[in-house]
Formats: sequence, structure tokens, C-alpha cells
Amino acid sequence: MADKRTGRTQPIRLATGFIPVSIQKSMFLDDLMISLPAYYVQQWMGELKYKKYSGESLVFKYKPPRNLREERSQHRGDDFGVSLSFFEAKGRTKASSCRLSWGVDLAKTLAADYPASFAAALEYKFGQRYYNELGFSWADVGFNEQLQLQVEVLDGGEKIQIEIRELYREKEEKQQFPYLAQRLGRYAIAEYLLRESEGKVSRVSAQGWKERFQLDGEVVQNVVYLLANPKTGQAYVGETAKSLGGRYSLTEANHALSDWSHFNVIPLPSGTGSDERKLIQNCVIQMMAGILEAPSRLNVQRLDSSQDKWTLVNRSVV
Repeated sequence: MADKRTGRTQPIRLATGFIPVSIQKSMFLDDLMISLPAYYVQQWMGELKYKKYSGESLVFKYKPPRNLREERSQHRGDDFGVSLSFFEAKGRTKASSCRLSWGVDLAKTLAADYPASFAAALEYKFGQRYYNELGFSWADVGFNEQLQLQVEVLDGGEKIQIEIRELYREKEEKQQFPYLAQRLGRYAIAEYLLRESEGKVSRVSAQGWKERFQLDGEVVQNVVYLLANPKTGQAYVGETAKSLGGRYSLTEANHALSDWSHFNVIPLPSGTGSDERKLIQNCVIQMMAGILEAPSRLNVQRLDSSQDKWTLVNRSVV
């Protein structure tokens, strides 16, 4: 007998040739990558010719969730910076060493299309110390949202095609995150990752000094930062495409300043590239070296003051 019921929303089924992939926080923050399961990689690994596929050797397709397809187009090409590569690691087989990575634009798209998991990723990052004390992992905080993924080998291994589409997506109404609500205003992460900034001049602002134990709550990516030790009076200016929490662990030393105890971060506008970031870092170093003691190899003439300290007299930040 035919099913005469109408208005029912059928669950999305796993397509032929695809595998389920649980949405992970690394898809949005820091690493922007996932490891592919070895059982799946073994199915097509022998057909590959190269250790890395990206750019012209990789065809990427992304389908937005079905309830968003009318307002968003499917994405093709390499504009997301997607790459598939094998890394060498002791004790791991080649099949278990396959990673799929991408750039910040795909991270933004995933964050917009799967807001529940994106918010859960922020919640876990902000409250990681608290959740660790409870013995919680990411799986205890995150949702059960899933993508489905397929890798196809083309042209005898000269190219590969990767497609990502929806498998299961939570409804936005289920989100309840106390740490996110408390700290989102301070970090403005959602605005930073999701905003449309093309053609606009973005204002930058230092986050303020924090102590090293607060490092695991840092999730803002693409930053210039200052490490400092007030006891020794030493400071280090750095830059990273990652978040500072992703760049350093709580105990990791900096190559030039091993005993730093405080940090300050300046998030850069979305779209700021590596060369621009390094230029900003260099400008800050050059200006600071002009009035502070610095290594002679920087070759910057220092201007001494007759006072015990210099005072900045700028009244505002443009």
C-alpha cells in the first residue's frame, strides 16, 4: 500500500561511494584539516601518482545543506585551498597518514552552514580547562552532525575529485552554550570568521594583556602578537596564521623568549595574507627597536630618552 502521508521531511541517506565524516572542531579552528580513515584510503591509494594533490590536480565540490541550497550556490574549483596529502609519521602506515586540509574560506562556509557544531567548537575551546577537569572530551560537548565525503581518482591518478555534502545537520534552536554566551562579546569570534569584509577597512584592536595560563582560550586566528616577561623586561613580537592557542601550548617555549609569562594579541582583518602579516610584524619590530634595547643584528638606530621611560601620546586608534 502506498504511503499517502505528505509534508514529511525524509532523512538524508549516505550516497553510494561516500563515507560518513563526523564534524570536528579542527574543521573550524586551528588545524583546518581532518584525517581520512585508513580503511577508506586503502580503497584508492594504489591508484595515486603523487603524495600531495592541490590546485589543478584536485577538483573540489561542496554542496551546502539542503535547506540552504536555494540561497547558496554549489562551490567548485580550488578557491577553498583544499589539498590532500600523506605525511610521514613513525609507527603509522601510509593509509593512516592521509590528511585533507583547506583554507579559512571553507572554514567560514562550514561555520555558516553548520552553526551548531561551530558554536560547540568555540564552547569547547573557551571552556577547555573546565571540561578537562570534568573529564569531558570534544565528543561530550559537540553535536552529532555529520558530513559525507567521497574521493575519486581521475585520469589514471593525475587528478582526484573530492566532494563534501550534508549527511546530518542539527537545527539551530538546540544551541545552548554558557561559556560562549559569556565570552563571545569579548572575542567576537563569530563576527571575525563569518563577516563579509570585502571592500571594507576593518578596525584592529589589541585584545589586552593576559597571563599564559589563559592561552588555551585563544581561538582568534591570523594575528600579530606580543609575548612578554615583566620580571626580565623582555618582549617578543610574532605573527601566525593560527590562533595563539594553536601556535603555542601552555608549556611550549618561544625560540627567543623561553620564559614568557604574558601575551597580547591583535587580530588582523579577514583576508590578511602571510606576506602582509610578516610585513606588519617587521614594522612593529623596527619601530620598537628604535626606542628599546634590541639585538644589534636588527641594525636599527636607537633613540635614547633623558627620562626613565618613553610615553606614547596618541589619543586614538584610527
